[in-house]
Amino acid sequence: MKIKWLEIKSDYNVSQFINLFSNNSFNRKSTKGFIIESFTKQEVHTTFIEKKTTQVSIIDPFGNEKIEDRVNYTKIELKLKKLNDIKSEILIYDPPRTIKPLFDFLLCETDLDFSISKVDFDINKFISLIKSKHGSRSITIRSIVAENVFITKDSSAKMTLKSSKGKALSDLKKKLNLSTINLSHAVIDMKSNELTDTIEISKSGYLTGNYQEYLENIGRGLLKA
Repeated sequence: MKIKWLEIKSDYNVSQFINLFSNNSFNRKSTKGFIIESFTKQEVHTTFIEKKTTQVSIIDPFGNEKIEDRVNYTKIELKLKKLNDIKSEILIYDPPRTIKPLFDFLLCETDLDFSISKVDFDINKFISLIKSKHGSRSITIRSIVAENVFITKDSSAKMTLKSSKGKALSDLKKKLNLSTINLSHAVIDMKSNELTDTIEISKSGYLTGNYQEYLENIGRGLLKA
């Protein structure tokens, strides 16, 4: 499971979002719209679907050309949760290559007044958070991508480091005699009584792992920390 975090600013409450999704529902006659999976007073889980039909030319073995319609569906599964009067979080599950069709639809075909902002994760803070939750001995860091690592006073580099012993971050700190390192990506193994999983985190708001509920909770905890 891969989750992409975003924030949306709008004065809509959850009930208004539910009505918006319901009024723009996807059906057999539509080319775009939403299917609501579930909802509570605090959040709504929905899937945006876009149907695109293109014509393709098929030539049979006898040289005869036939035009056929090819239908493709883009699905964007998301959960929207209200954070305060003007801000909500959006979690996009296993996001496709582009999520632009979703926001193009909201912008052009609804009356929703909104703005979207990216969420940045502090990976060092994330590592500290899961160590405090599960214990340092339960956490090993398989690989990292470090940015703006100063090799000399005037030269910096982007570095990728992998460790078979799960010491990628500590090895780089020790090698360069640094207390903190700017991380843009990390692969972390967790082994504890509560959980055994490999989590991949990117600074640009992505979390990947096997347990959806855990990823959601740890991501929210990180943003609040």
